[in-house]
Amino acid sequence: MALSNPLKRLLPYLLSGTFLTTAMFFGGTRISKGQVRSDGLLPHTETCDFLRSTRLPPADSDTIIYYGRDSTHLAFLQDNYARTAETEEQVPDTALTLWENMQTLNDSKTIMGPALGGFSIKANIFYGYSKMSNTVGLWSSYDGTVKITNNNRYSQNYRLLCQTHETIHGIQSANKIDKDDMSWSIWDFQRACMADEAAAQVGEYLIALEFYHDSIPGLLNEKADISAKVKGRLLQEWAAVQADTLPYARDLAAVGKSEFYTQFKDQWWLDFYNNWTLNYYIRCMKNNWLKAPSGKTYSLESARKSGYISPDFNFTAGLDSMPSNLFGTNTRMKQAFDYVECARLGRTLGEKDSVCLAAKARLKKEKNIYLGVDMNKVWEKLADPANKLDALGVMDYFAAELKKNLPAPVGNKSKIRRP
Repeated sequence: MALSNPLKRLLPYLLSGTFLTTAMFFGGTRISKGQVRSDGLLPHTETCDFLRSTRLPPADSDTIIYYGRDSTHLAFLQDNYARTAETEEQVPDTALTLWENMQTLNDSKTIMGPALGGFSIKANIFYGYSKMSNTVGLWSSYDGTVKITNNNRYSQNYRLLCQTHETIHGIQSANKIDKDDMSWSIWDFQRACMADEAAAQVGEYLIALEFYHDSIPGLLNEKADISAKVKGRLLQEWAAVQADTLPYARDLAAVGKSEFYTQFKDQWWLDFYNNWTLNYYIRCMKNNWLKAPSGKTYSLESARKSGYISPDFNFTAGLDSMPSNLFGTNTRMKQAFDYVECARLGRTLGEKDSVCLAAKARLKKEKNIYLGVDMNKVWEKLADPANKLDALGVMDYFAAELKKNLPAPVGNKSKIRRP
């Protein structure tokens, strides 16, 4: 749906009180590929030439449209952001390091790097720094930008991984798999969000492995994004797949598929994106964007496209299914999803509809702790700038107020690492 896609990627700004103040239209321009540096942030070796993939051709000027660009905004982007195909002389100083990162990817002897760089040229993506209070990276399909935090605590290698992550989100947008259907259930929104985010996260791991394979360990040693536990697991998996006689790309895809499923075992990650989905779904319901159930669902076919990098490499193409447990051990989160979906049925079908009545009966039988919570109050508190609770925390707050059977929660919103 037209509203959902830009809103989803801009939601961290909406939640933090920051919003793009201009509504603009611009058809993506074509730029010729400029000179690329061979002396980027990370050194390159001359090994593994067989990994180099064909670069994607630039798109025609009228094939990629960003509705958030007009001549004024484009001038701002050109003055403050960088594009991969520009020469160093064309790049503003404010975005030079991000441009160098894209040269590092684009000029690397890897499968993923040139494909990501080539896509960024084809899609005419601008990369720039931005002050961010609750995220470190953000892809916007509204104006075709990748924004990276200007917080200097993060290393250049970390930012390169962020650019990889957000550029993969750009590919997902181009493939139209990040568009929500407003007749979906909350569980479909959940699956769609988590498949996209898991693929982008695993994409970071794979590019780090590729550089490691090319004797450049810096990315894999970036502890801010790849923990020692994850690094050890990746190296173990890499050694295992290399023991066979399959082509390199098959080995890399095998690790990607395995890591995609492993990502869903991270409880912090599950809680974070479930909170995000809960907040987003409640917002859609409050604004009457949700429709009655239509029978449409998020498909495995879409999940299999989430890790698409190029025509020659897609590490999620072989997914057997979506993980069945998307809540981990968080039973309260599951109950919150169940209740919010029931509230959605009441709003779209009517409280007396048989489907809604059946859903309410199930919640009563299961003794759902959120029964009776006023969703209008939930949204009002979520929208309050003074609120310090995440979506589940707000649900808990009103359940405690209503039933006096839960302690009023305290604490801050979850720290957002990447949308």
